[in-house]
Amino acid sequence: MTSTMLISLVAPVLVVAIAVWALVGAIYGVVAGLFFLTRVYDDPPEAPIRRFRWEIVLLGGGQNYKGVLRMRMFWVSLAACPSGLRVSVPRHLTPFRRSFLVPWREIEVDRTLEVLSTVKLTLGHPMVGAVWIYPHVADAFAKAVGPRWPERADASGPGD
Repeated sequence: MTSTMLISLVAPVLVVAIAVWALVGAIYGVVAGLFFLTRVYDDPPEAPIRRFRWEIVLLGGGQNYKGVLRMRMFWVSLAACPSGLRVSVPRHLTPFRRSFLVPWREIEVDRTLEVLSTVKLTLGHPMVGAVWIYPHVADAFAKAVGPRWPERADASGPGD
């Protein structure tokens, strides 16, 4: 088999694989509301105080049928920055993604642990999305950002 024949066999398979990856990533970003959230929130350059990479979270953005929030499981990097929470999805999962930073003043923390023993972070006033994170991540962020952490005093806080 000549190299020309090999290239003519491999090239179409590679092109189809890349196209499928891009299509699945784009659909994934739309279904979970990721693209909606990146349109609502910018990502200003800011050094993180505390970062968690490769966290599995539930992420939902935008509205679905009759106002029910759609949510999907994502692998993300979460970073507590001085002005807010940065959410980044790895490029190999969603090729057309962009990070976004939600200001602390636009986040509400709910520790009622209703969904898979997670802490719900409601994004926006009115709500435009939500992120469900594990309690140890919420505790670490609360400790890192101190009084900027948007949790009511009557809610159970870190270490409770």
